[in-house]
Amino acid sequence: MDTEITCLKADLLISPQSFFIKTSSLFLILTLLLVGMTGCGKMLYISQLGWHQAFITFRSIPIQEVLEDEGMDMKAKEKVHFIQEVKQYGEERIGLRKTKSYSKFFEKKGPVLHVITACEKDRLQPHSWHFPISGKVDYKGFFTRESALKEKRFLEEKGYDTFVQGVVAYSTLGCLRDPIFSSMLEFQDATLANLILHEMTHATVYFKGEAISMNRWQPSSGIEEPSIS
Repeated sequence: MDTEITCLKADLLISPQSFFIKTSSLFLILTLLLVGMTGCGKMLYISQLGWHQAFITFRSIPIQEVLEDEGMDMKAKEKVHFIQEVKQYGEERIGLRKTKSYSKFFEKKGPVLHVITACEKDRLQPHSWHFPISGKVDYKGFFTRESALKEKRFLEEKGYDTFVQGVVAYSTLGCLRDPIFSSMLEFQDATLANLILHEMTHATVYFKGEAISMNRWQPSSGIEEPSIS
């Protein structure tokens, strides 16, 4: 797997053997569950997502270790504290779902996901994909830019116009503990607060097949999450 992913103090958390076993177990569970709902046609794509998500899940470290790390930039630590305050506000004041998301940290260089959208050349109508849980969506995410560009070439060969962009965060809709990605700490407080509340809203309420509408309807903030080109 080409991941370009590094993690702070990961070697102190679990042994390589334990990590491999745990990651493989979660990967198999996610893959079998999703493949069972999608059929074999999407098995490769789902398995790739499952592997990368398992890697992130088991390589994330508790935020307390980040806060206690003397080598961590003070401004970054302040952002971590700020995220906890925003999460508490969302749960206690807005009534968003209480989860264990943002209790761990994952260091990642660049975007955490690369998302592709497409449409026919003579129509202002987006191409859509169908997946379990999320239903119909007008975009497709990849953990590596190379995979996204491969999908881009495939769609363009079929006559579609395409666009690829990187994003700094995503929601597993409350199914897993979403970590704080290091790339999230680069944003100003207002943008970061919007991002956290945005993803918390997804974990609170999600209507299958209404991903675009859900991204537009954000009662806590009103604007969409930031992206990285």
